[in-house]
Amino acid sequence: MMPLFLVSERGMDRGWANVFVASLGFWDYCGLVAGQSVDRLGWRKTLMIFLLASGISTVLLGLFPAWH
Repeated sequence: MMPLFLVSERGMDRGWANVFVASLGFWDYCGLVAGQSVDRLGWRKTLMIFLLASGISTVLLGLFPAWH
């Protein structure tokens, strides 16, 4: 969904949007980090942290100007 948002709403080139999302590397390790966080912190704290991080990143996407 992130490349689709960057192309349709932010006017980014489709190739660059895919490179941008793939280069983040976060998506590859999200499951590993989530599993380790649940083991160490518990599922409630982990869920709160991930939801808060997701909300903050969504707000920050709305604050950046369109890439043309």
